[in-house]
Amino acid sequence: MASTAPIKQDKRVSELVDDSAGGRVRSWSGTSFDGTGRARTFSLGGKKSRLVAIAVDGSEACERAFDWYCDILHQQDFFITLLHVPELADVAKSGGMAFSPAVWHEMWQKEKGTIAALKMRYEKKMEDRSIDGKWLTLNSQGKPGEAITKAASEYKAAMIVMGTRGQGSVRRTIMGSVSDYVAHHSKMPVLVYRSH
Repeated sequence: MASTAPIKQDKRVSELVDDSAGGRVRSWSGTSFDGTGRARTFSLGGKKSRLVAIAVDGSEACERAFDWYCDILHQQDFFITLLHVPELADVAKSGGMAFSPAVWHEMWQKEKGTIAALKMRYEKKMEDRSIDGKWLTLNSQGKPGEAITKAASEYKAAMIVMGTRGQGSVRRTIMGSVSDYVAHHSKMPVLVYRSH
């Protein structure tokens, strides 16, 4: 039974009050993260949840990370935000290749189809598991790790989950690694699933 006690306003939480429901809270959202390491919480329709950001691409490593998270860590009151950084956007920002506008248009149309198929695949996986979530395609400006970290922070994620392909230390040192960047720059916990 819902409490009829007056609602105490907290400046960290914005509340939506449904007057037709006798002044009871219909839903609220915000963050109650207090710097102690506790997960940031928010609500959807008055139900407390935890937002988990999962970085996904077309790789098997990311799919395994997603499946592992869903099978081992996911709880019913968690909400997933899938973060996707298109690879073509990174190529465009790197300045390493020059293509005519017609070629770029054709490549971008193909990339949009790839993104749509990937989105449908992950939405189906969430639907099959009765998991609430949404999809975000990020503009990385050639810096996918930074885009993932920034989006997770802006959406007040409790944690970031991502896969890694397990590059060797020399290649990782020279090329860098998105998972290394996120692990070292995120202000929230990062779970990096390494494929075998």
